[in-house]
Amino acid sequence: MNTIIPLNKRIVVEPQAKKETSKGGIIIPHNVDAKEPTKGVIIAIAPDSEAKFEIRVGDTVLIPKYAGTEIIIPATEVGEKDRQLQIIKEDDLLAVIRTG
Repeated sequence: MNTIIPLNKRIVVEPQAKKETSKGGIIIPHNVDAKEPTKGVIIAIAPDSEAKFEIRVGDTVLIPKYAGTEIIIPATEVGEKDRQLQIIKEDDLLAVIRTG
């Protein structure tokens, strides 16, 4: 398994999949929520990040829809899916979502 270590105050986020249908079964086009931020989980934080005192790996965060650079990590095993990740600047984080 590969390890991603972001550099230059960047953060690696795995966006959460969005539902493609409504509760009533209506298919929702991708461009309907174009301005809505994306929810994701932090996978890695750069060692020089100043935000690491406020966030940690595993936190759920909101990021702008088109922030950062998208990368695809190919599946290493049969039956697994490729992982889609976003590498973003720490300044692009909009919010941390914590429950409790």
